[in-house]
Amino acid sequence: MNAKIVNLQEWESFGGGGFGTSYYNKTDDSVILKLNKPSVSEDAARKEFLRSKAVYDMSIPSAEPLEYVTDGQRYGMIVERIQGKESFGRIIADHPERLEELAGMTADYAKALHGIPCDTEVFDSVPLRIRSLIAECHS
Repeated sequence: MNAKIVNLQEWESFGGGGFGTSYYNKTDDSVILKLNKPSVSEDAARKEFLRSKAVYDMSIPSAEPLEYVTDGQRYGMIVERIQGKESFGRIIADHPERLEELAGMTADYAKALHGIPCDTEVFDSVPLRIRSLIAECHS
């Protein structure tokens, strides 16, 4: 799968963090562009896109991944923009009295998620990945 090239002049940055930068589309408010930092490989970004699609296809509540993209330097994806969405962090900051309610919701989501069979062709084993990383550090 080749990444579609995006023109950043069509996008406006609205946030960044440890993994990359997020952008609003200047003419289409139904989508968001998420570009990883340049240190994230093309292969890792492609796997993230495919995993995100698999999660969405499993009906796990998430934004729909629409396109795998690059700006020529960084790789990422265009995803559905969920209108009116607030992160748990934002809700807790604005309404700390809802902490217990949100903790319960998180536990319910985690329980439901762990009840879904995992496709090991799409989702690799985290313990095996960590063991491999440790082995690489010692060689």
